Amino acid sequence: MRYTLTLLVLSLLTLAPGCQRHEIITETKTRWLEIRHHPLDEAKVGTDAIVEIEVKTSEDVGQVEAFLFFKSGEAAFDVKKMQSVEGNRFFATIPSQPRGTVVQYYVEVRGDGDLMARLPSGSGSLSLT
Repeated sequence: MRYTLTLLVLSLLTLAPGCQRHEIITETKTRWLEIRHHPLDEAKVGTDAIVEIEVKTSEDVGQVEAFLFFKSGEAAFDVKKMQSVEGNRFFATIPSQPRGTVVQYYVEVRGDGDLMARLPSGSGSLSLT
């Protein structure tokens, strides 16, 4: 799933001092983040579930951070900063839960400025067996 943010840059070019003629040059740059993830559908009791993602970006996104949000039942979402591996791969763990627990989770990636992507757009769920 790819989310895009289009940045519109306007610059004013004057030809000579005192000259009334000018041109407006419009340049459009598209910045994007893409998250790749194989959803987890179950985990074993007594074992932490490892959530892994791969992030693809346009060249001008800058520093990227990834976060894992997870919860069970009516609790609020807990958040963990995901660890970077090989630059564009990230992982974090969901702690082991009791048998029969359903854990909801989603990942969020943030770039420079207000660039952000979330996967899935709702939240996934994980059943403990």
